[in-house]
Amino acid sequence: MALGTRRARRSSIDIWPGFVDALAQLLMVIIFVL
Repeated sequence: MALGTRRARRSSIDIWPGFVDALAQLLMVIIFVL
């Protein structure tokens, strides 16, 4: 059980930086277009 929760937490942490990077890139594109 402990290993499962650890794995889930680690995967969510790995996903976050990419999500934030994509969001920042999207904002940059919107600002550039406007």
